[in-house]
Parts: sequence; C-alpha cells; structure tokens
Amino acid sequence: MNSRVEISSILILFSLLVTILFAASMAWFAINVQTTEIAQSSVYLLATKDYSSFLEDDHFMPTSRGNVMKIADYNGQIQNDILKKLLPVSGAFLLLFLCLSLCLWKALNHIHNKRIMETAATLIQCENDTAAPSDPAVMSVYRILQRRFETLLDDNKRLYAYLSHEQKNTIAVLRTSLELSGHIEYLDAMDDLSNGIDDILTLSETASTAAAVPIDAALICAEVYDKYKKVYEQLSFDFDGDEDTEIMAKSRWIYRAVSNLLDNAIKYGCGNPIAFSVGVAKGSVIVKVQDHGIGIEEAQLEKIFQDRYRINELNKDGYGIGLSLVSYVCDLCGGFILAESEPGQGTTFYLSFPQKAD
Repeated sequence: MNSRVEISSILILFSLLVTILFAASMAWFAINVQTTEIAQSSVYLLATKDYSSFLEDDHFMPTSRGNVMKIADYNGQIQNDILKKLLPVSGAFLLLFLCLSLCLWKALNHIHNKRIMETAATLIQCENDTAAPSDPAVMSVYRILQRRFETLLDDNKRLYAYLSHEQKNTIAVLRTSLELSGHIEYLDAMDDLSNGIDDILTLSETASTAAAVPIDAALICAEVYDKYKKVYEQLSFDFDGDEDTEIMAKSRWIYRAVSNLLDNAIKYGCGNPIAFSVGVAKGSVIVKVQDHGIGIEEAQLEKIFQDRYRINELNKDGYGIGLSLVSYVCDLCGGFILAESEPGQGTTFYLSFPQKAD
C-alpha cells in the first residue's frame, strides 16, 4: 500500500476513534451526571427579591406556591442546562480536533516527502564508501542495491564479452571465406561489423574493472594510419620516434578512438588534407586530428560528445556515437578530449592521455 494512503488511513481511524470516545463520554455524562441529593421531595425556588429579603432580615415567607418544584424535575432541569452548555463546547472541540488532524496529516506528509527526497538524493550521491549514507536503514538498502547492481553489471560484461568474442570469430571466418571466394565487395561491411563489436566491448568496460596495460600510443596510431592511408591519399601522419608515448590503456580503446576521429575527418573533410599527429607535452601524450572540411558551429561543440548526438544540418551518420565513444575512451584512460572548429574552416580534435609513470 502507498505510504501516503497508510498515513491518511491511520489519521482518519485515529480521528474517528477519538470522536467516538468523546461522544460516548458525553452520553455517559448525560445519563450519570450527579446532582445534589435532598431529603425532601420538593424544593422551593427563591426569586432574586426573596433571596435579598432573606439575606437582609434573616426572615423568609414564601410568596407563591408556584415556585415549588419536585426534586426529580429539579435534577432533570439541571442536567438539561448542563447539556445545553456542553453541546456547543463539544462541537467546537470536535471541529478544532478535525482541523488539527488535517494539519497533522499535512505536516506528516511533508516530512514523509522530504525524507523520501533526501533518501533518494543520498542514494544518488553514494558513489563510494566515503559518501555512504549514515542512516542505518538507508545504508542497508544502499548496500543491497549496490550488490545487485554490481552483480548485474558483471553478468552483462561477461555476456557482452562472450557474445562479442563469438561474433568476432564468426566474422573472421566469414571474411576469410569472402577473400578466398573473391567477394571482396563485402569485406568493408564485415570490417564495419567487426568495428561495431569492438565499440560495444569498449563501451561496456569501466576504468575500475578493465585491465589497462602499458601501450605505445604512437605505434597504435601508426597502425591506424596505415589502414586509412590506403583509402585516403590526403592523410598525413607525424610523430617523433624518440619521444616516450607510452600510456596505460588497451590497444583496442586507442585504435577505435582514433579510427572514429579519422572516419569523421574523411567523411566531412571535403577531400581536403587531414593532418594526423602524436606528440608529448607536459607529461601527456597528445593525439591530434585536423581536417579542413565543413566545420562545426560553436554552439554545437559542447554537444557533439553526447551519446548519439548528431548535427542537424548533416543528414549523415557520424559525429554521433563515434565521438561519444572517443570521449569515453579518454575517460577510461584518465585523459580528456578537446575540439576546435569554425564553420567552413574545418575541425581539430585533441586527445590527451597521461604518460605512463616510470
């Protein structure tokens, strides 16, 4: 049951119970109210004038028998007078109690909503043990959710790895068969499929669980250059072989990140030269890809690394999941990505990776 409904039901039941008890008490009082017992069977009701005369001369003579009343009638009249005075007070009390109950319900509801929002905010901000919630109940729920999420994440990673490995093996067999049979027109499609599987594997990994190893970024970039130079003559590559370009990463990460940048550069470079280089600056390995194509509006530069974002004016693939993958690779390696562009003048991407510590 919804917690708000539970709170409302409890308050309504509580109000009804108090009202019933109060009404029962009033009924009991009306029946059992005690009046003064007098030995005589009747009493004489003094008028104000008779009472004043009695006080003055200590002598009283009844002026009329009309003021004589039986004891039972006298007690009944007193009870009626008491009830007439109690009923308005009782009604006011019940009305006040109803108002207070509504105020209490609103206050409890507000506290309940505030507590839920605080709990949700705490769970969202809990990314490590140092930021874990202090409330024992919330902490227990957080731990359970954390374990379930980690288990699910591990299961998904194993599934992705298994499926991707099997798919890549199948693709490799099919590619070889196509080459031997002379159907080379399908090889590009097979390569695209293999690259897509590598992208899925990369996006499914995290910096805390992936086993990064020392790799030479310049050698990986040279391998990518050799592949793309065969299909785009206007591509140039520059690096200094004497510089230390080792970083902590995976070859697949860097290969796919640089390949995505070159894909976009060729696609939107308008056939102009593309400069591709690797260098070292201030303890970082810098990979630079510069084209001289259509460029990107400044307002869109901050959005191009979002997942599946595409520039509206370009009704083509690219500048979408590829760039979000490049950004994710930089995050995996503890680096970052920058982009500079001007419409009609081209775009330059910089990938910065920390050098491997000696």
